[in-house]
Amino acid sequence: MAVARELANYMNAWRLAFKSYAISELDAMMKATAGDGARVSTGTAAESFESCLQERGFVVFPSIKDNQEGYVRIYRASSKIGNLLSAFRYPGPNGDNELSSLLSSLSRARRPDVAVNDESEAG
Repeated sequence: MAVARELANYMNAWRLAFKSYAISELDAMMKATAGDGARVSTGTAAESFESCLQERGFVVFPSIKDNQEGYVRIYRASSKIGNLLSAFRYPGPNGDNELSSLLSSLSRARRPDVAVNDESEAG
C-alpha cells in the first residue's frame, strides 16, 4: 500500500519515533494516491494499511477500525515508546515484571535537557 510505504519512509527519513494523524488526513492521502473512492478508514483498507506499516516496523494505535476519536498515532515498534505501549497493551505471564523493568530503565535514563557535566558541578 503506497500511503503506508510513504509514511514509513517519511518517519524513517526524519527518524521519528511517533507521529499522530487524523484519520481524515490519512483518508485524503489515500484518495490522492488511489482515487476518490479510496479510504483508509474502511475495514479491509485499514487492515491492509496497518499490516503494511507493521511489515516496516511501525504500529498504529489505536487501531483505525476500532477508533472512536478520529485520530491515531503511528509509532516505531522498536522505540522506547513502542516498547512501553506494548508492555501496557499485552500483559502476558511475565508482563508486570517486564513493565516494571522498562519503567525503571526509563526513569534512570539521562535527559539531555537536565544533564550536568562534572566541570559545572565543581564550579
